[in-house]
Amino acid sequence: SAAKELIASARLRIPTDPSAYINAALQRSSWSSAEILVNATSQVNSTKKKILVVGDSWGTVTAAGSATSLSFFERKLKYHQCHATSLSIAFPGTTTDDWLSSTSGLNGPMKLAAKLADYVWIILMGNDALLEMPTCAEDHKTAVECGNQLFGKMLI
Repeated sequence: SAAKELIASARLRIPTDPSAYINAALQRSSWSSAEILVNATSQVNSTKKKILVVGDSWGTVTAAGSATSLSFFERKLKYHQCHATSLSIAFPGTTTDDWLSSTSGLNGPMKLAAKLADYVWIILMGNDALLEMPTCAEDHKTAVECGNQLFGKMLI
């Protein structure tokens, strides 16, 4: 199907060494040093909260940003004057198994990066749904049964 071809194409861009990629992303970020916000009277307000974004292409679209602009998520944090910063290590084409499996190469580096974060925003199951739900429907399962099957993967 077209969805499977698109996901296969996206998976070709998953780094061969996720650990090195995620470490480089952490080094490029401001997460390596404490960020202190100072108000007009020079009193310390708080430390910026760190939000790690993990997942598939939705994590990339909403939180990755670009070299020329902030991500949608960062723009919203700024607009609402949130004392937070985010770092996306999401990869298009990834599935739940990629992030949960200890053999995929993503699980270990993600856990290490999560230790630096105050919050972890996990955006998954989009590619799982595209890959698995057509087959589930062909087995004459109801939408609820297929949804439960899909969601069950997250409860490992």
